Amino acid sequence: CHSKPSYSLIPSILTISNKIFSILKLVLPIDKSVTNISGKVLNLVTDTHRVRRTDPGDPERCLAYNFHKIYCTEDELEMINKECPKAGIGCFDCKKILLKRISEKLAPIQEKREKYISNKNLILDILEEGSNKAKKIAKETVDKVNEIIGLKY
Repeated sequence: CHSKPSYSLIPSILTISNKIFSILKLVLPIDKSVTNISGKVLNLVTDTHRVRRTDPGDPERCLAYNFHKIYCTEDELEMINKECPKAGIGCFDCKKILLKRISEKLAPIQEKREKYISNKNLILDILEEGSNKAKKIAKETVDKVNEIIGLKY
């Protein structure tokens, strides 16, 4: 006896795939300026049930809120959880908070990256130092192996 296929999973699968697609679109290259990153953050999918600014929202249905949990302070999360459900803060305002926090986290990384990009010799020196350390460790390992298997000469 064959049972009818269940299509109840399709909406769940579509929701999950849309969320994954939104997350993949948010890959933030560290070499990009805040202006380039802002487009990605400000276009993040939010609570799809909140159509208008005056509609109450639910942070737990909002993809952007998952990033808020990573980047924002406890006070900001508390404010979002309080204000979003009563439409006290709009999605755009909420994403501007997120953009500010992401920019703060990326700033030192971008500064460090710029230091290395602007000084190619520094990169070569680091690579050479690492290579010398690796050669020394590899030689010690090979010597130990040769001694153990009786090939030390």
